[in-house]
Amino acid sequence: MTAVVRVFAYSRPVRIPSDGNQLHTDSSVTDKNPYLERWNLTATDASAVSTGSFPAYTEYALVQVEPAKRVFFEVNHLASSTAADTSSPYLTGDNRIKLGPNQWLTFREYT
Repeated sequence: MTAVVRVFAYSRPVRIPSDGNQLHTDSSVTDKNPYLERWNLTATDASAVSTGSFPAYTEYALVQVEPAKRVFFEVNHLASSTAADTSSPYLTGDNRIKLGPNQWLTFREYT
């Protein structure tokens, strides 16, 4: 079995003014496009797969896990590298993860 994981690197969220009739706030937040980098990975339960190193100016990643699937994940950096395994936290659906340049993510299918 496999799980498709799409990862997008973003520099910062963008504030969009609200007309005041939709929410009880003066603005909403969305992703700043274009994204800085993207990866399309296939996670398996056999071994971990990794993104490349996130580029300069990255502040967070949007991680999209294939519907009805779960993946274990780890955030890595130059001083510490841990492959995702069954002891790692897991993700489902769409997630935003705070991280920065020279960090990367590893994934393994949750079975």
